[in-house]
Amino acid sequence: LDETPVTLLFIIFPTKNNSPDTPTAPMHTSLRVMFSRPFSGKLPQFVLTGSWPEYEWGKITSGFWRSSLEAASSSEALVNCWTTRVDPLCGMAGATYLEAVKKKIRSLQEVTDDAGSRTAGLQEQLLAERAARGAAEGDVASLNRRIQLVEEELDRAQERLATALQKLEEAEKAADESERGMKVIENRALKDEEKMELQEIQLKEAKHIAEEADRKYEEVARKLVIVEGELERTEERAELNEGKCSELEEELKTVTNLLKSLEAQAEKYSIKEDKYEEEIKVLTDKLKEAETRAEFAERSVAKLEKTIDDLEDELYAQKLKYKAISEELDHALNDMTSM
Repeated sequence: LDETPVTLLFIIFPTKNNSPDTPTAPMHTSLRVMFSRPFSGKLPQFVLTGSWPEYEWGKITSGFWRSSLEAASSSEALVNCWTTRVDPLCGMAGATYLEAVKKKIRSLQEVTDDAGSRTAGLQEQLLAERAARGAAEGDVASLNRRIQLVEEELDRAQERLATALQKLEEAEKAADESERGMKVIENRALKDEEKMELQEIQLKEAKHIAEEADRKYEEVARKLVIVEGELERTEERAELNEGKCSELEEELKTVTNLLKSLEAQAEKYSIKEDKYEEEIKVLTDKLKEAETRAEFAERSVAKLEKTIDDLEDELYAQKLKYKAISEELDHALNDMTSM
């Protein structure tokens, strides 16, 4: 409970014991009183703040004092209190003054009651306005928080959009590089196919040469068999015809020379056959290497196609995310606009 100061205004009348210097006309002075709410019914102690401490003061009735305090319970009030000490010599004049003072007191009581009612109404209005102000401040704080959240979400959406655009740009660059790589691989594959066709032609020629060498070798072998048969028959004839030895020897020499020639040719053909086999082996190795390169090129192309598909899927996903973010921002802006 706080204390509220109340100022009481008194009109002072001089008594017969006053000094000649004291003015005879009624004078005003003020009395400042501190009291506690609610009023307890006891008269508080009050101190004179006027200029004539030798004056005697009239007593204030407890009923008037209580009503004055209740009227001044919400703020500092100025209560004009009219009082006097009626001297026996004053007679009817003092009584008339007292009646006037009582009337004034009653009118002041009515004024203070009306002021108390207005004060209570103003207090209720003040409380209502404070409650409305608190609610409005709460709404403003809520809207500020919501705006802050929307701004933060907008910043995050812009960051995600920038990241998506950067990834999209990187994906486009990677796709361009993949396309260039595919073109290079296609060119290499075409060159490898041309080399393979050339090697197939060379292989066919080598096979044909090898078949021809085999055929000649078989023919020489057959001739050798024939010569050997003839040699046997000649030897048999030599045994039977020793007289024809010299002739047979000459024939034998001829046959021997022919055999040597055939053996030399056979050896030559054998060397050529080895050479052809070596060439066939080299061509076969080259063919295998070309096939390996072709398989690697096919795998590289498949891998690049898969990478392109993955990049396209990621690009599509990023577009969907961007669309969702745009819709989110539109909803947020619509909500803010509707508010």
